[in-house]
Amino acid sequence: MRLLHDRAHRIDSKPHALRLKSTGKSCNSKSRDKPCKKEHDKASQERLEKIEKDLADLREKSSQLHVRWQTKRKHITNLRSLKEKIDQTPGGIDEAERQANLEKAARLRYGTLA
Repeated sequence: MRLLHDRAHRIDSKPHALRLKSTGKSCNSKSRDKPCKKEHDKASQERLEKIEKDLADLREKSSQLHVRWQTKRKHITNLRSLKEKIDQTPGGIDEAERQANLEKAARLRYGTLA
């Protein structure tokens, strides 16, 4: 049970790959390209172009991962909400039957979970 709770808690935090976005390779690339901009020889310009291409690729990958993470997070939030509703339904049915509110009990029993 503890493992499930830990996994559920981790869903709300960003994945490791997305957390590296601000501290990972992109920062190193930025610091490496500063000297390249000052140099004007062909090798330096090629290195600069490669660094800029790598940086653009990393930004694109980060963007795709972020969208994927947001989608999964949304689905998990919906599942949590549905599970909570399912867990509350039997208690609601019992409460409605105790209060002799058979319409509500029938709606909960046959409409909510069906």
